[in-house]
Amino acid sequence: MRTDLAGRPATRPPIPDSVRSRLGDDAECIWLNQAGGTTWFAGDRYVKCDPADSSESLGEEFMRMRWLDGRFPAPQPIEFAAEDDGEVLVTAALPGAGAVTDEWLRRPSDAVRAIATGLRRLHTLDAADCPFMSSAPASADDDLVVSHGDACAPNTVIAPDGSFAGIVDVARVGVADRWLDLAIASRSLGWNYGQGFEPLFFDAYGIAPDAARIRRWLDWHDSED
Repeated sequence: MRTDLAGRPATRPPIPDSVRSRLGDDAECIWLNQAGGTTWFAGDRYVKCDPADSSESLGEEFMRMRWLDGRFPAPQPIEFAAEDDGEVLVTAALPGAGAVTDEWLRRPSDAVRAIATGLRRLHTLDAADCPFMSSAPASADDDLVVSHGDACAPNTVIAPDGSFAGIVDVARVGVADRWLDLAIASRSLGWNYGQGFEPLFFDAYGIAPDAARIRRWLDWHDSED
């Protein structure tokens, strides 16, 4: 995810009624994406809101969270609701902080290792057990795994000790080629931490970079945005 397309809003937007009723007046908007979706936080709860015309489905994310629960660290789903002005998803907070918060921007090498470790763990899940298929086009030589689908740096949560704590924004989780995640994740490192972290990422994951597969998936990903 490019940091100029999404991030913490510069000014606090008004709290929607759907958020106020669940989090109260102390709700803080911590994320605003290019499609108008917002994420709010208070206490130990997050509320994600997508407008009615959003191309993303919080219902799809809710179903994937339910499947991941007990299998892999991701936010625990609490409530999904389709309301007049859009969809609402309530989750419990994961322990830790996002990989592009100030703490980890100051410790980029630790963040990169955690991102790679988390993806490696995700990719060890049994793909045959996953009921969701990625929308990414398949080919005969794909190395199929349970894929995050949008494995950019902001979608990893890191524990205080620097270890991997979990993934967020899981609406695209599904069976896909391993290199879809590796391509998106490795490119996002430069956007978030500066250049030169790709070798550390691939070393921590335990695989040599494959330029052709990376280019294939970046071209596809960019054509979808």
